[in-house]
Amino acid sequence: MYNIKIIYESDNYLVANKPAGIVIHNGAGEIGETLSDLILKKYPKMKKENWPDSRRPGIVHRLDKDTSGLLIVSKNPKMQKYFQEEFKKHLITKKYYALVLGKIEPTQGKIVSQITRDPHNRLKQKATYLNLSHALGKNAKSRQAQTEYKTIKIFKYKNIDLSLLDIKLYTGRMHQIRAHMFLKGYPVIGDQVYYTKESKKISDKLGIRRQFLHAYKLEFLFNNKKNKFISNLPNDLNDIIKHLK
Repeated sequence: MYNIKIIYESDNYLVANKPAGIVIHNGAGEIGETLSDLILKKYPKMKKENWPDSRRPGIVHRLDKDTSGLLIVSKNPKMQKYFQEEFKKHLITKKYYALVLGKIEPTQGKIVSQITRDPHNRLKQKATYLNLSHALGKNAKSRQAQTEYKTIKIFKYKNIDLSLLDIKLYTGRMHQIRAHMFLKGYPVIGDQVYYTKESKKISDKLGIRRQFLHAYKLEFLFNNKKNKFISNLPNDLNDIIKHLK
């Protein structure tokens, strides 16, 4: 049983702290209890709302199954549409902590690429600096993605450099951070999908079986009030940092 901690609640929306290991809603072959299920159990009145997509009641944005951190959940369809529009306008700040393989220098930068579904593996996304829509056919959807990163600290583990990053998303494509860091040659430690032989080896030595990726900050305006929410690293990821120190 997963514990979904609600860190803020109003009449219209709530902010939840999602643990790793639970999906937001069923789909892509995933079965079992979801975050949507747990939210509806806690707020049964939401079941009576006329949601545009009954599979995703209250869901405004996503986090991957094995990514932890902050999520906005709307309590009614009107607020769901409002927050989704705010995301489209890039008016909501989303920031993440990530531990990646390698020493990133210069210590800050931005990755801008196209992202599309990997034609060889439907569970993966493919990031490239080229627009592959034409090459992959009319059904391929290649969309631009932007990720900004800043190095917080560099660790040395068994003579291998690891970088702890502060990451800001400007777009919200599926697997965006993981695919972008893999594209740059700095795969996220613990990632079981986007990895190299070396990152897999280090992840195994550290004993981490999920991507070191945590959505630690959400910031947005609502009713002319600035709202900022922070989530500290969960215990499993914090233990990795303690070990590296």
